[in-house]
Amino acid sequence: MFYKIGVPGWKFAAKLGIKLRVEVEIAHDAEADVFIALSPNLRGLVVEAETFEDLLSEVKNCSDALLREYLGHRVTFQASIRVIQ
Repeated sequence: MFYKIGVPGWKFAAKLGIKLRVEVEIAHDAEADVFIALSPNLRGLVVEAETFEDLLSEVKNCSDALLREYLGHRVTFQASIRVIQ
């Protein structure tokens, strides 16, 4: 079971040890030839990378850092990825 970040009580759920879910939207910018990811529910998560694999790695690292910043400790989370055109 994963608790969606951004809904009421998500920080409390994290303190209880409930795993969190980060929603991530990914798009490819053809003009700049980069992949871009942002999260509608984890404020501050905006990353770009040249490859899809590098982007996924950056999403994981940045999500982890942002969640530690917001909560003061490390938590378990899962990224829910949606590719947009």
